[in-house]
Amino acid sequence: MIKVIQVIFTIYSIVLFFTLLLILGLFIVIPLSISPAGGKFSFFFIRVWARVWSFGSGIRYEFHGRDLIDRTKSYIYIFNHRSFLDAAIIPLAIPQQVRALGKKNYPKSLSSDGWWGK
Repeated sequence: MIKVIQVIFTIYSIVLFFTLLLILGLFIVIPLSISPAGGKFSFFFIRVWARVWSFGSGIRYEFHGRDLIDRTKSYIYIFNHRSFLDAAIIPLAIPQQVRALGKKNYPKSLSSDGWWGK
């Protein structure tokens, strides 16, 4: 019986994750595509998505050391991204806007002429 409840809760949490992302996704993507200055607006909605999904899934976070971050300085944060929970934790844990970086040829490496095609 517990296993059935776990499966139902997992499905609920995944559906909530993507439903919120679809609803709030427009408020995240459109401002960034219009202007780089739209980052503040977009990041606000990323945090709204993360808070609502975490609350709806019953997940509580406790962050330590946020007061050590000087908001007037720039930092490079490195994440290992080992869980889908990282998507919600990162914007809530860091009191600044976060931008993702990646290799320039990363999308090509996943295309049909990249290593997937080999």
